[in-house]
Amino acid sequence: MSVHQPRVLGKGSSKPASTDKLHRVYCQRFCPFSERVKLVLTYKEIPYEIVNINLRSKPEWYLEINEKGTVPTLEIPGGRTLTDSVIICEYLEDVFPSQKPLTLSDPYERACGKLLMEGFGKVIGSWHKAAFDSAGKDTQSARDMFTALERYEQAIKGPFMMGDTISLVDLYIWPWLERVGMTSVVTGVGYPEDQLPKLKAYMSHMMKVPAVKEVTLDTDVHVAFAKTHFTGNPDFDIGL
Repeated sequence: MSVHQPRVLGKGSSKPASTDKLHRVYCQRFCPFSERVKLVLTYKEIPYEIVNINLRSKPEWYLEINEKGTVPTLEIPGGRTLTDSVIICEYLEDVFPSQKPLTLSDPYERACGKLLMEGFGKVIGSWHKAAFDSAGKDTQSARDMFTALERYEQAIKGPFMMGDTISLVDLYIWPWLERVGMTSVVTGVGYPEDQLPKLKAYMSHMMKVPAVKEVTLDTDVHVAFAKTHFTGNPDFDIGL
């Protein structure tokens, strides 16, 4: 297993030779959707390698793998590929069901978890507007993000979102919770301690999960990347 972060590959680069032994994730270091896949692979201890893609200057060969040029893409040993973070994470759970399972055993709880996952788009949309679309100037969207997180504050059933054990729900939403601190820094809208106390405790507990700690980037690295993004020339390798 590896979460080693190589430098990005862009236009004019050569495609790294594939291996029949490892899963490969084509991603971008600061992409939260890519992080979902890395979290599942790392937590389930599935050996994998990372190929970071320059999304502003995409390699020609990457468009042959994923014609939309988006990330993440999972390359399965043998060369088959999948796209979309949700589909990839569900596929990995289906293929490795007994390897540190992330699927809730109770059908009702599993359905409730899916509803939480599907509703998280409100958080994602507000976060992107606040942290990137407006170069940190859209403070209302930052507040909207915290308001959208109230649903998850109320939903917490234990140390993890759905109770005593970690599930796909936790790894699905974590990448954006990881970026809450960065959002506060770039927008100046502080974390609402009184509004979301349980969520703060939940985030602290999540950082004790070895796989989460291993994959998570520090807030200062996220802030440094965001500042390069605001200039129109994002540095995908910053901090390496």
